[in-house]
Amino acid sequence: MARLDLYKCCKCGWGIYAPEKEKDYLMMATMHFFMCKDCKEVFYDPFEHGTRARVKDVRCPECGGANIVRWRPKDNCPKCGGRLEKQLGEGICMD
Repeated sequence: MARLDLYKCCKCGWGIYAPEKEKDYLMMATMHFFMCKDCKEVFYDPFEHGTRARVKDVRCPECGGANIVRWRPKDNCPKCGGRLEKQLGEGICMD
């Protein structure tokens, strides 16, 4: 089981559910988040333990663009550049 926490932007209110760490050792999986620099969409691809996500192989599911960078909740909001805060008690558990 993994826990996804809610992170919300202090400036515009944009939010995303994400794990605190990319690697979940209990599920033996890694969740990599990416951001499209063209349309500002954030998305993730789960990878099995031991594999590596290569940014050059990823395309944006929204616009199909290849202008992709790795993204983490500790980075700024992709929509407005504001600071993201972890919302205490507002998470979900995944089986």
